[in-house]
Amino acid sequence: QGQHKLAKTFKTVLFNEERDKEFNETLRRNNVGTQTKTKSNKAGRFHYYQCTKCKCCSEILSDKTPHRCHYGTNRKRCETCKLFFVKRHTKHETLHKTVRLNRKMIKITPFTPKTIIAQKYKPIASQKIKTIVRLYKCECGLHFTSTKAIERHSESCSEGAEISKEKCSKCNRLFDTTQLVTHLCKHHSNEKNTTFEVVVWNKSKDSDSKHAVIQCSDCESLFCSKHAFSVHETTCGSNNTFCSTCGLKFHSPLTHQLRHKDCTNLSIEDYDITITVPVKDKMRRVYKCEKCDVYYLSYSGVMYHITDGNHDMSKVAPCPECGLNFMPKTLVKHIAVQHKERKYTRDDLIIEIVPYKADNKVDSVKKTLQIEQQNSPKSAIKEKVKAQSAAGSKANNAARQSPTEVHCSKKTLSAMSWNSYSNNLFKCHICKVHFINRYALRAHFFREKHNVKTAPCPICGYVFSIYTLDRHKYIHHVKKKLKRENFKLKSVGPVTVVDYNSDGEYGQSREVAKARDVEPMEVVDDVEDSVVDSDNGDRSDSELSTGSIDAATLAFNKKMKGQIINVENILYKCGHCTLHFLVEMTVFGHISIVHTQNT
Repeated sequence: QGQHKLAKTFKTVLFNEERDKEFNETLRRNNVGTQTKTKSNKAGRFHYYQCTKCKCCSEILSDKTPHRCHYGTNRKRCETCKLFFVKRHTKHETLHKTVRLNRKMIKITPFTPKTIIAQKYKPIASQKIKTIVRLYKCECGLHFTSTKAIERHSESCSEGAEISKEKCSKCNRLFDTTQLVTHLCKHHSNEKNTTFEVVVWNKSKDSDSKHAVIQCSDCESLFCSKHAFSVHETTCGSNNTFCSTCGLKFHSPLTHQLRHKDCTNLSIEDYDITITVPVKDKMRRVYKCEKCDVYYLSYSGVMYHITDGNHDMSKVAPCPECGLNFMPKTLVKHIAVQHKERKYTRDDLIIEIVPYKADNKVDSVKKTLQIEQQNSPKSAIKEKVKAQSAAGSKANNAARQSPTEVHCSKKTLSAMSWNSYSNNLFKCHICKVHFINRYALRAHFFREKHNVKTAPCPICGYVFSIYTLDRHKYIHHVKKKLKRENFKLKSVGPVTVVDYNSDGEYGQSREVAKARDVEPMEVVDDVEDSVVDSDNGDRSDSELSTGSIDAATLAFNKKMKGQIINVENILYKCGHCTLHFLVEMTVFGHISIVHTQNT
Protein backbone atom coordinates (compact mmCIF):
# COMPACT_ATOMS: atom_id res chain seq x y z
CA GLN A 1 0.00 0.00 0.00
CA GLY A 2 2.87 2.38 0.71
CA GLN A 3 4.28 1.87 -2.75
CA HIS A 4 0.86 2.47 -4.27
CA LYS A 5 0.48 5.79 -2.48
CA LEU A 6 3.98 6.85 -3.53
CA ALA A 7 3.29 6.02 -7.19
CA LYS A 8 0.46 8.55 -7.32
CA THR A 9 2.89 11.42 -6.73
CA PHE A 10 4.93 10.69 -9.95
CA LYS A 11 4.12 11.58 -13.57
CA THR A 12 5.48 9.88 -16.69
CA VAL A 13 7.01 12.30 -19.28
CA LEU A 14 7.90 11.18 -22.82
CA PHE A 15 10.85 12.75 -24.70
CA ASN A 16 12.48 12.68 -28.14
CA GLU A 17 9.14 12.75 -29.92
CA GLU A 18 8.58 14.31 -33.32
CA ARG A 19 6.75 17.28 -31.89
CA ASP A 20 9.63 18.05 -29.49
CA LYS A 21 12.39 18.30 -32.12
CA GLU A 22 11.76 21.95 -33.02
CA PHE A 23 11.45 22.91 -29.32
CA ASN A 24 14.67 21.10 -28.43
CA GLU A 25 16.53 22.86 -31.26
CA THR A 26 15.41 26.26 -30.00
CA LEU A 27 16.30 25.36 -26.43
CA ARG A 28 19.74 24.22 -27.51
CA ARG A 29 20.48 27.49 -29.31
CA ASN A 30 19.37 29.64 -26.37
CA ASN A 31 21.41 27.69 -23.79
CA VAL A 32 24.70 27.72 -25.66
CA GLY A 33 26.47 30.04 -23.18
CA THR A 34 25.37 28.10 -20.09
CA GLN A 35 26.65 24.74 -21.26
CA THR A 36 29.82 23.42 -19.72
CA LYS A 37 32.86 22.31 -21.59
CA THR A 38 32.51 18.71 -22.54
CA LYS A 39 33.73 16.54 -25.36
CA SER A 40 30.67 17.46 -27.41
CA ASN A 41 31.63 21.16 -27.35
CA LYS A 42 34.49 20.65 -29.73
CA ALA A 43 34.46 19.49 -33.35
CA GLY A 44 31.20 20.09 -35.23
CA ARG A 45 29.24 21.45 -32.35
CA PHE A 46 27.95 24.52 -34.27
CA HIS A 47 26.23 23.78 -37.54
CA TYR A 48 25.89 26.42 -40.34
CA TYR A 49 24.39 26.25 -43.82
CA GLN A 50 26.49 28.12 -46.42
CA CYS A 51 25.14 29.38 -49.76
CA THR A 52 27.25 28.31 -52.74
CA LYS A 53 26.48 31.57 -54.58
CA CYS A 54 26.92 34.42 -52.05
CA LYS A 55 28.88 32.40 -49.38
CA CYS A 56 26.60 33.66 -46.58
CA CYS A 57 25.98 31.37 -43.59
CA SER A 58 22.73 30.66 -41.79
CA GLU A 59 21.81 28.51 -38.81
CA ILE A 60 18.45 27.37 -40.20
CA LEU A 61 17.54 26.24 -43.71
CA SER A 62 13.77 26.28 -44.13
CA ASP A 63 11.58 25.69 -47.16
CA LYS A 64 9.04 28.22 -45.95
CA THR A 65 11.51 31.13 -46.02
CA PRO A 66 13.79 30.63 -49.05
CA HIS A 67 17.28 32.04 -48.97
CA ARG A 68 18.04 35.37 -50.67
CA CYS A 69 21.59 36.06 -51.80
CA HIS A 70 23.28 39.20 -50.43
CA TYR A 71 26.35 41.06 -51.65
CA GLY A 72 28.34 44.18 -50.78
CA THR A 73 27.49 46.03 -47.58
CA ASN A 74 24.53 43.76 -46.79
CA ARG A 75 26.76 40.91 -45.69
CA LYS A 76 29.42 41.06 -42.95
CA ARG A 77 32.52 38.93 -42.50
CA CYS A 78 33.72 37.46 -39.24
CA GLU A 79 37.43 38.26 -38.75
CA THR A 80 38.02 35.17 -36.61
CA CYS A 81 36.50 32.33 -38.63
CA LYS A 82 36.38 34.19 -42.00
CA LEU A 83 32.68 33.40 -42.60
CA PHE A 84 30.02 35.71 -44.04
CA PHE A 85 26.78 36.47 -42.16
CA VAL A 86 23.78 38.73 -42.72
CA LYS A 87 21.51 38.84 -39.64
CA ARG A 88 23.32 36.59 -37.12
CA HIS A 89 26.62 38.44 -37.25
CA THR A 90 26.38 39.99 -33.73
CA LYS A 91 25.25 36.72 -32.16
CA HIS A 92 28.10 34.90 -33.85
CA GLU A 93 30.62 37.39 -32.41
CA THR A 94 29.30 36.82 -28.86
CA LEU A 95 30.00 33.10 -29.28
CA HIS A 96 33.66 33.89 -29.88
CA LYS A 97 33.78 35.72 -26.54
CA THR A 98 31.72 33.38 -24.35
CA VAL A 99 32.40 29.93 -25.76
CA ARG A 100 35.76 30.69 -27.38
CA LEU A 101 34.43 29.55 -30.73
CA ASN A 102 36.94 28.57 -33.42
CA ARG A 103 36.74 27.16 -36.94
CA LYS A 104 37.16 23.56 -35.81
CA MET A 105 33.98 23.74 -33.77
CA ILE A 106 31.89 24.76 -36.81
CA LYS A 107 30.32 22.31 -39.23
CA ILE A 108 29.43 23.81 -42.65
CA THR A 109 26.88 22.28 -45.02
CA PRO A 110 26.78 23.92 -48.46
CA PHE A 111 23.44 24.34 -50.26
CA THR A 112 22.35 25.68 -53.66
CA PRO A 113 19.70 28.45 -53.68
CA LYS A 114 16.47 27.78 -55.51
CA THR A 115 16.92 30.82 -57.75
CA ILE A 116 19.87 29.17 -59.50
CA ILE A 117 17.93 25.95 -59.94
CA ALA A 118 15.05 27.87 -61.54
CA GLN A 119 17.45 29.52 -63.99
CA LYS A 120 19.08 26.23 -64.97
CA TYR A 121 15.77 24.46 -65.56
CA LYS A 122 13.45 27.02 -67.13
CA PRO A 123 10.01 25.81 -68.11
CA ILE A 124 9.29 25.45 -71.80
CA ALA A 125 6.51 28.08 -71.68
CA SER A 126 8.97 30.86 -70.74
CA GLN A 127 11.28 30.17 -73.69
CA LYS A 128 10.86 32.05 -76.99
CA ILE A 129 8.94 29.92 -79.42
CA LYS A 130 8.91 30.76 -83.09
CA THR A 131 5.44 31.74 -84.24
CA ILE A 132 4.39 31.51 -87.86
CA VAL A 133 2.13 34.33 -89.04
CA ARG A 134 0.34 34.30 -92.36
CA LEU A 135 0.21 37.49 -94.44
CA TYR A 136 -1.88 37.92 -97.56
CA LYS A 137 -0.27 39.75 -100.47
CA CYS A 138 -2.21 41.51 -103.21
CA GLU A 139 -1.04 41.78 -106.80
CA CYS A 140 -0.35 45.49 -106.24
CA GLY A 141 2.29 44.63 -103.61
CA LEU A 142 0.33 45.43 -100.42
CA HIS A 143 0.24 42.96 -97.51
CA PHE A 144 -2.74 42.36 -95.22
CA THR A 145 -3.18 40.54 -91.92
CA SER A 146 -6.56 38.91 -92.61
CA THR A 147 -8.64 37.63 -95.50
CA LYS A 148 -11.44 40.11 -94.77
CA ALA A 149 -9.06 43.05 -95.09
CA ILE A 150 -7.68 41.93 -98.44
CA GLU A 151 -11.20 41.17 -99.73
CA ARG A 152 -12.23 44.76 -98.99
CA HIS A 153 -9.04 45.99 -100.61
CA SER A 154 -9.48 43.90 -103.77
CA GLU A 155 -12.72 45.73 -104.61
CA SER A 156 -11.09 49.17 -104.55
CA CYS A 157 -7.85 47.87 -106.10
CA SER A 158 -9.66 46.61 -109.17
CA GLU A 159 -11.26 50.04 -109.68
CA GLY A 160 -7.87 51.79 -109.68
CA ALA A 161 -8.41 53.83 -106.50
CA GLU A 162 -5.44 55.60 -104.90
CA ILE A 163 -4.39 53.85 -101.68
CA SER A 164 -1.90 55.22 -99.16
CA LYS A 165 1.07 52.88 -98.74
CA GLU A 166 3.88 52.68 -96.19
CA LYS A 167 6.74 50.28 -95.51
CA CYS A 168 7.10 48.42 -92.24
CA SER A 169 10.25 49.50 -90.41
CA LYS A 170 10.79 45.98 -89.02
CA CYS A 171 10.29 43.60 -91.96
CA ASN A 172 10.36 46.08 -94.91
CA ARG A 173 7.05 44.84 -96.28
CA LEU A 174 4.55 47.19 -97.91
CA PHE A 175 1.27 47.71 -96.02
CA ASP A 176 -1.76 49.93 -96.16
CA THR A 177 -1.49 52.69 -93.53
CA THR A 178 -4.45 51.31 -91.58
CA GLN A 179 -3.09 47.75 -91.72
CA LEU A 180 0.45 48.82 -90.75
CA VAL A 181 -0.62 49.74 -87.21
CA THR A 182 -2.33 46.38 -86.75
CA HIS A 183 0.70 44.57 -88.16
CA LEU A 184 3.16 46.32 -85.81
CA CYS A 185 1.03 45.71 -82.72
CA LYS A 186 0.28 42.06 -83.46
CA HIS A 187 3.52 40.84 -85.02
CA HIS A 188 6.38 43.07 -83.83
CA SER A 189 5.42 43.93 -80.26
CA ASN A 190 7.15 42.42 -77.18
CA GLU A 191 10.11 41.27 -79.32
CA LYS A 192 8.27 38.27 -80.68
CA ASN A 193 10.29 35.80 -82.75
CA THR A 194 7.93 35.74 -85.72
CA THR A 195 8.25 33.98 -89.05
CA PHE A 196 6.00 35.24 -91.85
CA GLU A 197 4.32 33.07 -94.44
CA VAL A 198 3.24 35.21 -97.39
CA VAL A 199 0.26 33.93 -99.37
CA VAL A 200 -0.43 35.51 -102.75
CA TRP A 201 -4.11 36.41 -102.85
CA ASN A 202 -6.04 35.25 -105.89
CA LYS A 203 -9.13 37.35 -106.53
CA SER A 204 -10.87 34.59 -108.46
CA LYS A 205 -11.34 31.75 -105.97
CA ASP A 206 -13.40 29.70 -108.39
CA SER A 207 -11.42 26.76 -109.76
CA ASP A 208 -13.08 27.16 -113.16
CA SER A 209 -12.06 30.83 -113.50
CA LYS A 210 -9.21 31.76 -115.82
CA HIS A 211 -5.71 32.63 -114.65
CA ALA A 212 -4.84 36.27 -115.39
CA VAL A 213 -1.55 36.87 -117.19
CA ILE A 214 -0.11 39.91 -118.93
CA GLN A 215 1.34 39.81 -122.45
CA CYS A 216 3.98 42.21 -123.74
CA SER A 217 2.95 43.63 -127.11
CA ASP A 218 6.56 43.84 -128.37
CA CYS A 219 8.05 40.42 -127.61
CA GLU A 220 4.73 38.59 -126.93
CA SER A 221 6.06 37.10 -123.66
CA LEU A 222 3.69 36.46 -120.76
CA PHE A 223 3.99 37.59 -117.14
CA CYS A 224 2.24 36.40 -114.00
CA SER A 225 2.13 39.82 -112.27
CA LYS A 226 2.12 43.52 -113.07
CA HIS A 227 5.34 44.02 -111.16
CA ALA A 228 7.17 41.48 -113.30
CA PHE A 229 5.95 43.20 -116.45
CA SER A 230 7.02 46.65 -115.22
CA VAL A 231 10.54 45.30 -114.61
CA HIS A 232 10.54 43.72 -118.07
CA GLU A 233 9.62 46.99 -119.81
CA THR A 234 13.12 48.41 -119.35
CA THR A 235 14.79 45.27 -120.79
CA CYS A 236 12.30 44.28 -123.46
CA GLY A 237 13.81 42.18 -126.23
CA SER A 238 15.67 39.64 -124.09
CA ASN A 239 15.40 35.89 -124.66
CA ASN A 240 12.17 34.24 -123.53
CA THR A 241 11.45 30.52 -123.23
CA PHE A 242 8.37 28.39 -123.73
CA CYS A 243 6.74 26.42 -120.95
CA SER A 244 7.27 22.72 -121.65
CA THR A 245 3.86 21.81 -120.22
CA CYS A 246 1.31 24.31 -121.51
CA GLY A 247 3.29 25.64 -124.50
CA LEU A 248 2.99 29.31 -123.60
CA LYS A 249 5.92 31.69 -123.89
CA PHE A 250 6.85 33.07 -120.47
CA HIS A 251 9.65 35.40 -119.51
CA SER A 252 10.29 33.28 -116.40
CA PRO A 253 8.81 29.75 -116.74
CA LEU A 254 10.01 28.80 -113.26
CA THR A 255 7.91 31.53 -111.65
CA HIS A 256 4.97 30.50 -113.82
CA GLN A 257 5.21 26.87 -112.71
CA LEU A 258 5.58 27.78 -109.04
CA ARG A 259 2.54 30.00 -109.12
CA HIS A 260 0.35 27.60 -111.08
CA LYS A 261 1.22 24.26 -109.53
CA ASP A 262 -1.55 22.60 -111.51
CA CYS A 263 0.06 23.60 -114.79
CA THR A 264 -0.26 20.05 -116.09
CA ASN A 265 -4.04 20.47 -116.26
CA LEU A 266 -4.02 23.89 -117.93
CA SER A 267 -4.21 24.83 -121.58
CA ILE A 268 -4.18 28.11 -123.45
CA GLU A 269 -7.98 28.42 -123.06
CA ASP A 270 -7.57 28.55 -119.26
CA TYR A 271 -5.67 31.87 -119.33
CA ASP A 272 -7.07 35.38 -119.49
CA ILE A 273 -4.37 37.21 -121.48
CA THR A 274 -4.21 41.00 -121.20
CA ILE A 275 -2.28 42.64 -124.05
CA THR A 276 -0.52 45.78 -122.88
CA VAL A 277 0.15 49.02 -124.70
CA PRO A 278 3.24 48.66 -126.91
CA VAL A 279 6.32 49.70 -125.01
CA LYS A 280 7.61 51.61 -128.00
CA ASP A 281 4.47 53.80 -128.13
CA LYS A 282 4.52 54.24 -124.38
CA MET A 283 8.11 55.44 -124.40
CA ARG A 284 7.26 57.94 -127.15
CA ARG A 285 4.57 59.69 -125.11
CA VAL A 286 4.99 63.00 -123.32
CA TYR A 287 2.26 64.78 -121.33
CA LYS A 288 1.70 68.53 -121.54
CA CYS A 289 0.00 70.84 -119.07
CA GLU A 290 -2.68 72.84 -120.85
CA LYS A 291 -2.10 76.02 -118.86
CA CYS A 292 1.65 76.54 -118.58
CA ASP A 293 3.23 74.65 -121.53
CA VAL A 294 5.28 72.22 -119.41
CA TYR A 295 5.88 68.63 -120.52
CA TYR A 296 6.17 65.50 -118.36
CA LEU A 297 7.14 61.91 -119.08
CA SER A 298 4.29 60.33 -117.08
CA TYR A 299 0.60 61.01 -116.61
CA SER A 300 0.97 60.92 -112.82
CA GLY A 301 3.63 63.63 -113.03
CA VAL A 302 1.46 66.08 -114.95
CA MET A 303 -1.54 65.34 -112.70
CA TYR A 304 0.54 66.08 -109.60
CA HIS A 305 1.63 69.33 -111.26
CA ILE A 306 -2.00 70.29 -111.99
CA THR A 307 -3.16 69.40 -108.49
CA ASP A 308 -0.30 71.33 -106.89
CA GLY A 309 -1.30 74.45 -108.85
CA ASN A 310 2.29 75.75 -109.11
CA HIS A 311 2.64 76.95 -112.71
CA ASP A 312 5.88 78.86 -112.24
CA MET A 313 7.82 78.91 -115.53
CA SER A 314 11.06 80.28 -114.06
CA LYS A 315 12.63 76.83 -113.56
CA VAL A 316 11.52 75.39 -116.91
CA ALA A 317 14.27 74.64 -119.46
CA PRO A 318 13.81 73.79 -123.17
CA CYS A 319 15.18 70.57 -124.62
CA PRO A 320 18.08 71.24 -127.05
CA GLU A 321 16.95 68.33 -129.28
CA CYS A 322 13.18 68.83 -129.68
CA GLY A 323 12.54 72.24 -128.08
CA LEU A 324 9.92 71.02 -125.56
CA ASN A 325 9.89 72.60 -122.10
CA PHE A 326 10.68 70.33 -119.14
CA MET A 327 11.56 70.69 -115.49
CA PRO A 328 15.33 70.25 -114.85
CA LYS A 329 15.14 66.70 -113.47
CA THR A 330 12.65 65.57 -116.10
CA LEU A 331 14.76 67.12 -118.86
CA VAL A 332 17.79 64.99 -117.97
CA LYS A 333 15.70 61.80 -118.05
CA HIS A 334 13.96 62.88 -121.27
CA ILE A 335 17.25 63.40 -123.11
CA ALA A 336 18.79 60.18 -121.80
CA VAL A 337 15.81 57.90 -122.55
CA GLN A 338 14.00 59.36 -125.55
CA HIS A 339 16.85 60.98 -127.50
CA LYS A 340 20.06 59.11 -126.68
CA GLU A 341 18.72 55.62 -125.93
CA ARG A 342 15.64 55.44 -128.20
CA LYS A 343 16.89 57.91 -130.86
CA TYR A 344 13.50 59.66 -131.03
CA THR A 345 13.05 62.96 -132.83
CA ARG A 346 10.35 65.58 -132.39
CA ASP A 347 8.25 63.90 -135.09
CA ASP A 348 8.36 60.55 -133.28
CA LEU A 349 7.00 61.90 -129.99
CA ILE A 350 3.30 61.57 -129.13
CA ILE A 351 2.11 64.61 -127.16
CA GLU A 352 -0.94 64.29 -124.91
CA ILE A 353 -2.42 67.53 -123.62
CA VAL A 354 -4.03 67.15 -120.19
CA PRO A 355 -6.79 69.70 -119.40
CA TYR A 356 -6.10 71.98 -116.46
CA LYS A 357 -9.53 71.43 -114.85
CA ALA A 358 -9.45 67.68 -115.09
CA ASP A 359 -12.18 65.78 -113.30
CA ASN A 360 -11.82 62.03 -112.88
CA LYS A 361 -15.60 61.56 -112.92
CA VAL A 362 -16.23 63.22 -116.28
CA ASP A 363 -15.28 61.02 -119.19
CA SER A 364 -15.14 63.82 -121.74
CA VAL A 365 -12.47 65.68 -119.82
CA LYS A 366 -10.29 62.58 -119.65
CA LYS A 367 -9.77 62.57 -123.41
CA THR A 368 -6.42 63.93 -124.52
CA LEU A 369 -5.20 65.44 -127.77
CA GLN A 370 -2.54 63.40 -129.60
CA ILE A 371 -0.14 65.24 -131.88
CA GLU A 372 2.10 62.91 -133.82
CA GLN A 373 3.76 65.25 -136.30
CA GLN A 374 5.52 68.54 -135.84
CA ASN A 375 4.49 69.80 -139.29
CA SER A 376 0.82 70.00 -138.34
CA PRO A 377 -0.69 73.50 -138.77
CA LYS A 378 -0.41 75.51 -135.57
CA SER A 379 -3.83 77.06 -136.04
CA ALA A 380 -5.47 73.64 -136.22
CA ILE A 381 -3.63 72.54 -133.10
CA LYS A 382 -4.76 75.64 -131.19
CA GLU A 383 -8.36 75.14 -132.30
CA LYS A 384 -8.28 71.54 -131.08
CA VAL A 385 -6.79 72.61 -127.77
CA LYS A 386 -9.45 75.32 -127.31
CA ALA A 387 -12.25 72.91 -128.22
CA GLN A 388 -10.91 70.32 -125.78
CA SER A 389 -10.55 72.93 -123.05
CA ALA A 390 -14.07 74.28 -123.64
CA ALA A 391 -15.53 70.78 -123.57
CA GLY A 392 -13.72 70.03 -120.33
CA SER A 393 -14.83 73.24 -118.59
CA LYS A 394 -18.40 72.79 -119.85
CA ALA A 395 -18.54 69.22 -118.54
CA ASN A 396 -16.98 70.32 -115.28
CA ASN A 397 -19.55 73.10 -114.77
CA ALA A 398 -22.38 70.76 -115.73
CA ALA A 399 -21.23 68.22 -113.17
CA ARG A 400 -20.96 70.91 -110.50
CA GLN A 401 -24.41 72.33 -111.27
CA SER A 402 -26.14 68.94 -111.28
CA PRO A 403 -28.58 68.79 -108.35
CA THR A 404 -28.01 65.16 -107.41
CA GLU A 405 -24.34 64.45 -108.14
CA VAL A 406 -21.95 64.92 -105.21
CA HIS A 407 -18.20 64.93 -105.91
CA CYS A 408 -16.99 63.43 -102.63
CA SER A 409 -15.22 60.14 -102.09
CA LYS A 410 -17.03 57.25 -100.42
CA LYS A 411 -14.56 57.41 -97.53
CA THR A 412 -15.39 61.08 -96.91
CA LEU A 413 -19.14 60.52 -97.11
CA SER A 414 -19.02 57.54 -94.76
CA ALA A 415 -17.04 59.52 -92.17
CA MET A 416 -19.41 62.50 -92.35
CA SER A 417 -21.89 62.63 -89.45
CA TRP A 418 -24.69 64.47 -91.26
CA ASN A 419 -27.10 64.04 -88.31
CA SER A 420 -25.09 66.56 -86.26
CA TYR A 421 -25.88 69.39 -88.71
CA SER A 422 -28.99 71.56 -88.38
CA ASN A 423 -30.98 73.53 -90.94
CA ASN A 424 -29.08 76.74 -90.10
CA LEU A 425 -26.90 78.50 -92.68
CA PHE A 426 -24.34 81.07 -91.54
CA LYS A 427 -23.77 83.98 -93.89
CA CYS A 428 -20.75 86.24 -94.16
CA HIS A 429 -21.96 89.86 -94.36
CA ILE A 430 -18.88 90.89 -96.37
CA CYS A 431 -18.67 88.41 -99.25
CA LYS A 432 -22.23 86.96 -98.91
CA VAL A 433 -20.96 83.38 -98.76
CA HIS A 434 -22.90 80.81 -96.73
CA PHE A 435 -21.43 78.17 -94.41
CA ILE A 436 -22.99 75.05 -92.92
CA ASN A 437 -21.74 75.66 -89.34
CA ARG A 438 -20.69 78.63 -87.25
CA TYR A 439 -17.15 77.39 -86.74
CA ALA A 440 -16.48 77.53 -90.47
CA LEU A 441 -17.76 81.12 -90.53
CA ARG A 442 -15.50 82.00 -87.62
CA ALA A 443 -12.46 80.52 -89.37
CA HIS A 444 -13.45 82.41 -92.51
CA PHE A 445 -13.37 85.71 -90.56
CA PHE A 446 -10.01 85.02 -88.99
CA ARG A 447 -8.40 84.17 -92.34
CA GLU A 448 -9.62 87.52 -93.76
CA LYS A 449 -9.97 85.98 -97.23
CA HIS A 450 -13.23 87.17 -98.76
CA ASN A 451 -12.33 86.45 -102.38
CA VAL A 452 -12.97 82.70 -102.32
CA LYS A 453 -14.28 80.88 -105.38
CA THR A 454 -18.03 80.50 -105.05
CA ALA A 455 -20.83 78.68 -106.82
CA PRO A 456 -24.61 78.76 -106.26
CA CYS A 457 -26.43 75.67 -105.11
CA PRO A 458 -28.59 74.35 -107.98
CA ILE A 459 -31.39 73.39 -105.55
CA CYS A 460 -31.73 76.22 -103.02
CA GLY A 461 -29.80 78.97 -104.83
CA TYR A 462 -27.63 80.02 -101.87
CA VAL A 463 -24.00 80.85 -102.63
CA PHE A 464 -21.34 78.56 -101.15
CA SER A 465 -17.63 78.04 -101.53
CA ILE A 466 -16.78 75.47 -104.18
CA TYR A 467 -15.20 73.36 -101.42
CA THR A 468 -18.36 73.47 -99.24
CA LEU A 469 -21.00 73.12 -101.97
CA ASP A 470 -20.76 69.33 -102.31
CA ARG A 471 -20.93 68.86 -98.54
CA HIS A 472 -23.98 71.16 -98.35
CA LYS A 473 -25.76 69.27 -101.14
CA TYR A 474 -25.09 65.90 -99.51
CA ILE A 475 -26.12 66.93 -95.98
CA HIS A 476 -29.08 69.24 -96.57
CA HIS A 477 -30.56 68.03 -99.86
CA VAL A 478 -29.57 64.37 -100.30
CA LYS A 479 -29.91 63.28 -96.66
CA LYS A 480 -32.20 65.82 -94.96
CA LYS A 481 -34.36 66.58 -98.07
CA LEU A 482 -34.51 70.31 -97.21
CA LYS A 483 -35.79 73.05 -99.50
CA ARG A 484 -35.02 76.76 -99.66
CA GLU A 485 -37.86 77.73 -97.32
CA ASN A 486 -36.66 75.26 -94.66
CA PHE A 487 -33.35 77.03 -94.02
CA LYS A 488 -32.70 79.56 -91.24
CA LEU A 489 -30.11 82.14 -92.21
CA LYS A 490 -27.86 83.62 -89.56
CA SER A 491 -25.29 86.38 -90.04
CA VAL A 492 -23.01 88.66 -88.06
CA GLY A 493 -24.57 91.62 -86.24
CA PRO A 494 -23.38 95.22 -85.89
CA VAL A 495 -19.97 96.20 -84.52
CA THR A 496 -19.09 99.52 -82.91
CA VAL A 497 -15.62 101.10 -82.74
CA VAL A 498 -14.88 103.03 -79.55
CA ASP A 499 -11.91 105.44 -79.53
CA TYR A 500 -10.26 106.18 -76.22
CA ASN A 501 -7.51 108.55 -75.07
CA SER A 502 -4.24 107.79 -73.30
CA ASP A 503 -5.85 108.22 -69.86
CA GLY A 504 -8.13 105.22 -70.47
CA GLU A 505 -11.31 107.31 -70.87
CA TYR A 506 -13.67 106.32 -73.68
CA GLY A 507 -14.33 108.80 -76.42
CA GLN A 508 -16.83 108.83 -79.26
CA SER A 509 -18.19 105.73 -80.96
CA ARG A 510 -18.93 104.87 -84.54
CA GLU A 511 -20.26 101.84 -86.38
CA VAL A 512 -17.94 99.79 -88.54
CA ALA A 513 -19.31 99.35 -92.05
CA LYS A 514 -17.02 96.52 -92.99
CA ALA A 515 -19.04 95.66 -96.06
CA ARG A 516 -18.28 99.12 -97.56
CA ASP A 517 -14.54 98.90 -96.71
CA VAL A 518 -14.49 102.16 -94.73
CA GLU A 519 -10.94 103.43 -94.21
CA PRO A 520 -9.79 105.82 -91.42
CA MET A 521 -11.15 109.19 -92.50
CA GLU A 522 -9.43 112.55 -92.35
CA VAL A 523 -11.17 115.10 -90.15
CA VAL A 524 -13.22 117.86 -91.77
CA ASP A 525 -13.62 121.35 -90.32
CA ASP A 526 -17.26 122.07 -91.27
CA VAL A 527 -18.83 120.56 -88.17
CA GLU A 528 -20.87 122.28 -85.48
CA ASP A 529 -19.78 122.07 -81.86
CA SER A 530 -23.34 121.50 -80.67
CA VAL A 531 -23.41 117.96 -82.00
CA VAL A 532 -21.39 116.55 -79.12
CA ASP A 533 -20.65 117.95 -75.68
CA SER A 534 -16.87 118.28 -75.53
CA ASP A 535 -16.76 118.25 -71.72
CA ASN A 536 -18.51 114.91 -71.42
CA GLY A 537 -16.81 112.28 -73.58
CA ASP A 538 -18.59 109.25 -72.13
CA ARG A 539 -21.83 108.08 -73.69
CA SER A 540 -24.21 105.34 -72.69
CA ASP A 541 -24.95 102.30 -74.82
CA SER A 542 -28.45 103.55 -75.53
CA GLU A 543 -27.03 106.62 -77.27
CA LEU A 544 -25.09 104.46 -79.74
CA SER A 545 -27.97 104.27 -82.16
CA THR A 546 -27.72 104.05 -85.90
CA GLY A 547 -29.15 107.54 -86.40
CA SER A 548 -26.49 109.31 -84.35
CA ILE A 549 -23.55 107.44 -85.85
CA ASP A 550 -22.74 110.01 -88.56
CA ALA A 551 -23.01 113.01 -86.23
CA ALA A 552 -20.82 111.37 -83.62
CA THR A 553 -18.25 110.49 -86.25
CA LEU A 554 -18.14 114.04 -87.62
CA ALA A 555 -17.85 115.51 -84.14
CA PHE A 556 -14.98 113.20 -83.36
CA ASN A 557 -13.29 114.18 -86.63
CA LYS A 558 -13.60 117.89 -85.78
CA LYS A 559 -12.04 117.26 -82.39
CA MET A 560 -9.01 115.60 -84.05
CA LYS A 561 -8.39 118.77 -86.17
CA GLY A 562 -7.09 117.26 -89.41
CA GLN A 563 -5.27 114.35 -87.84
CA ILE A 564 -5.60 110.68 -88.79
CA ILE A 565 -7.23 108.30 -86.33
CA ASN A 566 -4.61 106.43 -84.32
CA VAL A 567 -5.17 102.71 -84.86
CA GLU A 568 -3.54 101.84 -81.56
CA ASN A 569 -6.18 103.79 -79.58
CA ILE A 570 -9.19 101.86 -80.91
CA LEU A 571 -11.45 99.36 -79.17
CA TYR A 572 -14.10 97.29 -80.92
CA LYS A 573 -17.43 97.06 -79.10
CA CYS A 574 -20.04 94.38 -79.74
CA GLY A 575 -23.39 95.78 -80.87
CA HIS A 576 -25.35 93.21 -78.85
CA CYS A 577 -23.56 93.41 -75.50
CA THR A 578 -21.13 95.70 -73.66
CA LEU A 579 -17.98 93.68 -74.37
CA HIS A 580 -14.99 95.42 -75.97
CA PHE A 581 -12.21 93.81 -78.01
CA LEU A 582 -8.74 94.85 -79.13
CA VAL A 583 -8.82 93.09 -82.53
CA GLU A 584 -11.52 93.52 -85.14
CA MET A 585 -11.55 89.87 -86.20
CA THR A 586 -12.04 88.82 -82.58
CA VAL A 587 -15.30 90.70 -82.25
CA PHE A 588 -16.53 89.25 -85.56
CA GLY A 589 -15.80 85.75 -84.28
CA HIS A 590 -17.53 86.60 -80.99
CA ILE A 591 -20.68 87.80 -82.76
CA SER A 592 -20.77 84.89 -85.22
CA ILE A 593 -20.82 82.38 -82.35
CA VAL A 594 -22.63 84.14 -79.49
CA HIS A 595 -24.98 86.65 -81.13
CA THR A 596 -25.94 85.09 -84.45
CA GLN A 597 -29.27 86.52 -85.52
CA ASN A 598 -31.86 85.84 -88.20
CA THR A 599 -31.65 87.91 -91.34
